[in-house]
Amino acid sequence: MSKSDWSKMPVWKRKVAVAKDVINQIQLKKFKVQKNHYLLLDDDIDVDPSEDPQKAMKCALDSKKCTVCARGAMMLTKVAKYNNFEFDEFYNLNCDHATTDALGDCFTEHELQLIETFFERLSFIDEGDAFNLYGVDYRKWGPNNPEDRLICIMQNIIDHKGQFVPSVEYTI
Repeated sequence: MSKSDWSKMPVWKRKVAVAKDVINQIQLKKFKVQKNHYLLLDDDIDVDPSEDPQKAMKCALDSKKCTVCARGAMMLTKVAKYNNFEFDEFYNLNCDHATTDALGDCFTEHELQLIETFFERLSFIDEGDAFNLYGVDYRKWGPNNPEDRLICIMQNIIDHKGQFVPSVEYTI
């Protein structure tokens, strides 16, 4: 898909496209899903990330040599597939503002924080009571396995036309 095709797509379809691609990449075992890492590239990828971050991410995805969390998976698949974001410095990728910038044309910061809260089972949002967001205890939402939980979150986004709806819990 070209940059112009991506830009013509309604925002909700962009969200669904990213979610579908994340599930596809998980099923193809293109990356390892783990809590606490936005994007961790293995040391032995063939491209110097500081010289060509997009190529390094594509190489990492193609060679199955990276570990990601929810936001990292979304950023990696979007940038690798749609190639429509330029990073100034690769080593700034491993932070929330990089994922916010890379995914900002489809997801708001609040949406990304909500997704990450339910994936990591740690609160990234200042609302609700201590462990309850939208009437749901995010510490217990979805499967215990991070890979399965990420698939459930992405399927939730697909089924709700681009919106993550925590009150609808999925299992695998």
